Amino acid sequence: MPGSVILAFDQALVTTIDIEDPDGKTHSIRRGAGPDQWLIQMPTSGSEPGPTWSVLPQRVRGALRRLSELRARAAAEGESGIGERFTTVTITLSDGSRRRLRLAERVLAGAGLAETDEIPSGNDTAADVRLAQIDSGIHEMFRAADLAFWRDTAALPGIGPEASRITIKNSDRTIALARLKERWFVRQPVSAPANEPRVASIIRALNGVVITDFLDSRQPDGSMTGLDAPVAVVTTETDAGPTSPAGGTTTFQLSVGGPADTTGKSLFASLTTGDGPPRTFVIDAAGLSAALSSDPIAYIAAPATHLSPADVGGIAFTGEPDPAAPTAPAAAPARRSLKRSLSNWVEVLPNGSESMLAEAQAKGAVDFLALLHDRQPASVVITAPHEYRRMGEISLLSLDDSPLDIVEIGVAGQALVARSGEVYRSYPMEAVPAFVRDWLVRSGAAITPVPAVAGDPTDPMK
Repeated sequence: MPGSVILAFDQALVTTIDIEDPDGKTHSIRRGAGPDQWLIQMPTSGSEPGPTWSVLPQRVRGALRRLSELRARAAAEGESGIGERFTTVTITLSDGSRRRLRLAERVLAGAGLAETDEIPSGNDTAADVRLAQIDSGIHEMFRAADLAFWRDTAALPGIGPEASRITIKNSDRTIALARLKERWFVRQPVSAPANEPRVASIIRALNGVVITDFLDSRQPDGSMTGLDAPVAVVTTETDAGPTSPAGGTTTFQLSVGGPADTTGKSLFASLTTGDGPPRTFVIDAAGLSAALSSDPIAYIAAPATHLSPADVGGIAFTGEPDPAAPTAPAAAPARRSLKRSLSNWVEVLPNGSESMLAEAQAKGAVDFLALLHDRQPASVVITAPHEYRRMGEISLLSLDDSPLDIVEIGVAGQALVARSGEVYRSYPMEAVPAFVRDWLVRSGAAITPVPAVAGDPTDPMK
């Protein structure tokens, strides 16, 4: 009957859509691991299975909506059938049942013949076979040439802030990043908090990599593409959330090869998803090279500590001078302890009593915490600076004296060096508050005294 729905089904239950063209070539669209992820496998080439690509989910949603609401425009009176050449669209539901739509190759005046049927689960016998005139837009939507445009041109579809790990490899270096809860860390070549804005720029750059040529008509070999010795290999891993029904980890590996044109703006690349075979294509290289630095320093957070001054309730200084150093005092290592009170900072004396610091002295404590957290270091390196000497360490404490962070303190020439793990951050000595300079001298550092300025006495502890 004209106007009647001829292919009713629940879109949420669809698992696959197979489209076989009049020449017997099949495009297979199936659900991916993500909640709104769809994949399309292209037709086989000889004995080799066709490549699998991500599909724009809105394409699939639009197609399923149109099919589930498909209505007859007119009865197919006087028609003998759809002819010998037709496209078959088979929709498989989660219960194993199928809906089948055969589309005649020829259309006329905005309409085309279609034959529909239903195949129950566990049964190959078609039922409820109907022939009707339908909107020819359905015929156009499932032509093989148009299906190629269903593919997502994003080389790394779905990568975003929820990524769990990113690894960047080139010929001589590997940089590994990992997210723990909401913070990113460098895991290789050293362990250190990561430069969060830098990681965000990497994710944006990877998310913006666009495929400009799927190389459907040609597959150049590795020597031509440069993929036999890629300039960079980027691996992203995204762990499924605890509420995800799919679970597991989604892994993408993008290998970047040589130039695909004379301008160098396009590069050959290949993508491997999970355990699948690599797929080669051409990408727009804009912004990618700048984001993927091979310098590990670019990925390391600048602050010596992640704790802001407001997060710290106490500072404990423990000097550990080199006994062999000629400037090392004979006395025990210098130890000092500062504690934040309700209204000011106090020094905790050896006998356990507390002495209130003057306003300028308390400001020196806050300034030192700001230097470690807010000030841009003069340099950041992952090997010990020339003539580096460890002078001791500071413990950053909570208000209840629980340790929050420990930073090794040393000197290199006339610079203060804060070491966290294998990362050394240097600061000019004139930026260091007087009480820290005094502690360094008492711990055996041979540094040139910096003249005291108003409000910054040489020894605020006295």
